[in-house]
Amino acid sequence: MDETGIVCEVKEDFIKLLMKGSESCEGCTACSVDGGPQKRVLTINENVDCELGDEVTVSIHPASPYISIFTLFVLPLILILVFYSLANRYLPISLVHRDVITVLAAIGGLVASFPAIKMVDKFINKHESNLIQVKKVDKRHKR
Repeated sequence: MDETGIVCEVKEDFIKLLMKGSESCEGCTACSVDGGPQKRVLTINENVDCELGDEVTVSIHPASPYISIFTLFVLPLILILVFYSLANRYLPISLVHRDVITVLAAIGGLVASFPAIKMVDKFINKHESNLIQVKKVDKRHKR
C-alpha cells in the first residue's frame, strides 16, 4: 500500500508526516472519528533524508497477510476450543456446574490468546525488516 504525505516535523531519530487522503480513503471515516476533517499524522521512527515540507511516498508492506489472519482470528479460536476441551475432558462428570465451568474455561482460552497474539506480533516485528519504506518524491520527474 502506497500513500503520500508531507514532512511536517524532522528530528534526529524520527519524522512526522501529514498524510494526504487517497482514493482508498473515500467513504472511510476511520481517521476522523469525531466527524472533522481527515488529518492523519504518521510518525516514522527512522532517520530519513528529507526536509520540512518535502513530499514523500510511504510504502507499507505487511509481513504476510496470512500470518496476520491466523494470529488475529484462528489462534484465539484454537485456544478457546483447547481450553473448553480440556475442561470438558478432565472435570468430573458429577460436578454440579460442569457446563458453567467449561464455558468459563473457554473464556479463559480467549483471555490467554491476548498474550499469545502479543508474542507472535513481537516475533514477526523482530524478524521482519523494512515493513515501512519512506521515499522522497522527485518533483522533477513528476507529471
